[in-house]
Amino acid sequence: MVHTHTLVVILFLIMFGYKTYLLLTNQTVKLELVRNKTKIFEMIFGTVILLTGGYLLYGKYLVEHSIPTWLITKFALFMVAIPLGIIGIKKSNKALALVSLLLFIFIYGLAEMKGFGPKKTLETPMVGDGVVDGKALFINECAKCHGTDGKLGLVGSADLSLTKLSVEELSSVIKNGKGTMPKFDYLTEAEIAGLTDYIAKLK
Repeated sequence: MVHTHTLVVILFLIMFGYKTYLLLTNQTVKLELVRNKTKIFEMIFGTVILLTGGYLLYGKYLVEHSIPTWLITKFALFMVAIPLGIIGIKKSNKALALVSLLLFIFIYGLAEMKGFGPKKTLETPMVGDGVVDGKALFINECAKCHGTDGKLGLVGSADLSLTKLSVEELSSVIKNGKGTMPKFDYLTEAEIAGLTDYIAKLK
């Protein structure tokens, strides 16, 4: 779902950016032609962005009843950028179109920096000298989607109490991601080992 959302956002940015370029370079005839040909795509892209964004928002934040400030800012700017872009292109207003494009780029950059992906923990929980507290790390990094017992299954996540993956396969999934699960490639080998040990206990 994250990949679908990101892909559609990028396609929308490319399409809107191209139309803004045509407007800024006074290619009005070509702009009108492109506008007529892309109307349906704009509607589809807009709908998919809202649906996938809403799904990710619900899965990541609303379940916890906590929406971060950056996400509220992103949504507010998005709601401002859309009408500015529509008016700018429709009325051939270069300033509005350019402001809208810059807002869209800023929103995308904000999402990439903050995003729906995992956030690195500031301090690795430990139970002793060099031994990672797998349970605490799991709760910090994985429980939002998998639940503390591994059975939550949020946003398409697997039921870890039923997993048949080996330690090596679990380590690979944690490092590289799979399906809707993002990469946790910032984790150390010791942290991954702590996670896989705890996941094994959930079976």
